[in-house]
Amino acid sequence: SKTLGSLGKFTVYCFEVAARSHFTPTDGRDVYGPYSNATCQQTLQDVPGKPFLYQIVLGMRGSGEVSLNWTRPTANGILIAYEVYRNGTKDFLNAGHKEKLVDISLQNFTSTTLLLPGSSAISATLHGLSGSTTYQFKVRAYTAIGPGSYSNEVSAFVPATSPPLVLPPVELGPAVTVVFDDGRVPPHVTATTIPVVFPKVSEINGHISSYSIIVLQVPQDLRALDLTMPPVTYSHFRMLDNSSVSAAQKPPYFAFFGTSANLTTVTVSSLTQPQSRRSVSSDSEAFSFTLGAETQRDCEKQQIACNVELQSMTTYRYKIRAYTHVESGDPSNGLYSDSTYSQPITTLNGSNYLFHCLTAP
Repeated sequence: SKTLGSLGKFTVYCFEVAARSHFTPTDGRDVYGPYSNATCQQTLQDVPGKPFLYQIVLGMRGSGEVSLNWTRPTANGILIAYEVYRNGTKDFLNAGHKEKLVDISLQNFTSTTLLLPGSSAISATLHGLSGSTTYQFKVRAYTAIGPGSYSNEVSAFVPATSPPLVLPPVELGPAVTVVFDDGRVPPHVTATTIPVVFPKVSEINGHISSYSIIVLQVPQDLRALDLTMPPVTYSHFRMLDNSSVSAAQKPPYFAFFGTSANLTTVTVSSLTQPQSRRSVSSDSEAFSFTLGAETQRDCEKQQIACNVELQSMTTYRYKIRAYTHVESGDPSNGLYSDSTYSQPITTLNGSNYLFHCLTAP
């Protein structure tokens, strides 16, 4: 018997054996008898070699997609899967799944000398990545024996996109009870103020850098109501409000524009409201704000947004806008998503409210 070494992994070898005579003719040649029949054997599988991750291509902004390209490693067996490691998460891709893995030719790829023209590579697209996040990627292949070595690590920054769905604010009213975890409850509607509670927006598409609250005064003639009218800055709204030109409907204006640090963060401990109309649930984080908390004098020098006191016996609707990016400090431009407008809310009669405050014990 004879043991052969240094053979290739997972490779078929065929062997024939012949006897060699001790007799040496005068010309010095070895004398062999006839060869046996051929016997073929395959060496066993091993873990695959190390791939080379050479290219990352970002998808369209907002798609949350990244395409990775890497060289096909030395198989050393039957490749059954690839693992893409990213920031602690492992994605396993079936090596035979052509919808996710696509063989590509590198014969026109010349940006690195580590690749030989005509060699093959793998391309895979990952979905559902978070915006405004830097990812570290590396790849390794699997055979039935196990995983091979990881490839080199390559980083890529996935830019922020518009926030996901912004849920509508809580419809506060007599039939709705909201209690915060510290025992407080939102204030009541007054002649000049309206309480606002709205849920925190998911940051899956990127960090929420800012919020704005857009207020719309509902016209007496509801036929003039236009919920698609774009909001204006408070300075523009004040200019229109002070002009002699009357409009069927005033444009909505920015009552608030800033970071979440300028809002009151609360945790809702209990909520009494029909399940189908809930935008927050118990133990969820939300923000609390009071519309109309500033006076006209406070707002005289404000340009972008001002939380000016509301008019008594007037109906308002408001909506929430969340941003992952604001263009040049303009709340009308950037990457943002809006909630729907709240239900109509009417402020109280100013004189009755004042009388109630003066006569209250």
